[in-house]
Amino acid sequence: MHIDLAKNRFCDTNLKIGFLFFLFVTTFALTSCKKKPEGEISITTKAVTDITENSAKCGGSVSFTGGFTIEECGICYSEDSYPTVSYFYTEDSYGTGSFNSTLSNLISGTKYYVRAYARTSSGIKYGNQESFTTKENGTWMLYGDDTWKNRWGLTNGGTLTWAVMFPSSMLSAYDGTKITKVKICAGEKGTYTVKIYKGGATSPTTLLMSKDYSVTSTGLNTLEISPLISLTTSQNLWISVTNTHEAGEHPAGASEGINNPNARWRCYNGSWEDEIEHNGNTDLCWMIQVLLSDTRDKNDKEIEISMPQSSEETHFNTSFHKTSVQTDIPNNGQSDCIGIN
Repeated sequence: MHIDLAKNRFCDTNLKIGFLFFLFVTTFALTSCKKKPEGEISITTKAVTDITENSAKCGGSVSFTGGFTIEECGICYSEDSYPTVSYFYTEDSYGTGSFNSTLSNLISGTKYYVRAYARTSSGIKYGNQESFTTKENGTWMLYGDDTWKNRWGLTNGGTLTWAVMFPSSMLSAYDGTKITKVKICAGEKGTYTVKIYKGGATSPTTLLMSKDYSVTSTGLNTLEISPLISLTTSQNLWISVTNTHEAGEHPAGASEGINNPNARWRCYNGSWEDEIEHNGNTDLCWMIQVLLSDTRDKNDKEIEISMPQSSEETHFNTSFHKTSVQTDIPNNGQSDCIGIN
């Protein structure tokens, strides 16, 4: 039998070429139809600005769609971290580019977390998280400022009680307000008892509240008052703090530069006295603040009280003794200062 080998080789070659062409066309078609992954969408959350008591402005940007159509984008926000559209959210734009958003009906003095989001047919993608705190509705009453200068404690440890008193003359403009928050500067972590009184010139008289607070960080701590306390502007307002501590600890945070006896009260062996007589530091000022809130929508502000000692304030016991004190606290919050005894 005669076999034409040349002809068979020609047919075999044509089959190989045809198969390779089919494979190329199929691969090209499948590649052309494949969508790019959702993860290629790039979305960024803008920093929050124009913060008021109940509103703020934010926004975001979508820089690449990854092959998907952006159906909706905006800002989601919540008091919990990493909010989603299951919480509060805005609908501000669609498609790529930058967008702006206004957050409204917020609660004053509250920390919020925000994230930009983009909704596509394939799902929702979120941007980075930002946070902000709305302004307080009311007025912070304080002596001095928020500059933490030193810490104080009993040399051998024990229970220390310190306080500030705001005279009624400073409160007359705040009739109808309520005491909603207190700030204390904690030199140590632990349990602090806060008491609020009304009345009394040389010692507090009528107890309005006594509550224990667990403080987990040193420095200024904001404590919620619940239930709210109505301010009696015709009587002096006292805020005291008590902490039991070990030797070598210094729980009472203080500032300096006020020279006002009402900023440096201490309960010593059951009687209230001017701490200056114990340590000779005329600049001592306990960092205790109180927020007076009302319904008149005032702007948040701070009232720094720095008034000279008047004849009405010369009412302090003079049987004291002095001890050493450190005048500065390092930036890292650690101090080897000698406490008051």
